[in-house]
Amino acid sequence: MAGRNARTNLLMPEAKFDGAGTNRGKARARWAQGEGLTEVELVGLLSMLRFDLPLGMVCYQEKL
Repeated sequence: MAGRNARTNLLMPEAKFDGAGTNRGKARARWAQGEGLTEVELVGLLSMLRFDLPLGMVCYQEKL
């Protein structure tokens, strides 16, 4: 969630920029593999997946 754009609530475009050797790139690869997707397919999904967390992550985590 640290990469979520606060204005759009999307993980994109930030999620696709970092290379495969970076922490974000490794996380993207694990996420794609775990879901049985290619990274290109995952990036397509992330371009539509919106995280609407108006209260912020701390509040959200406390309610779980």
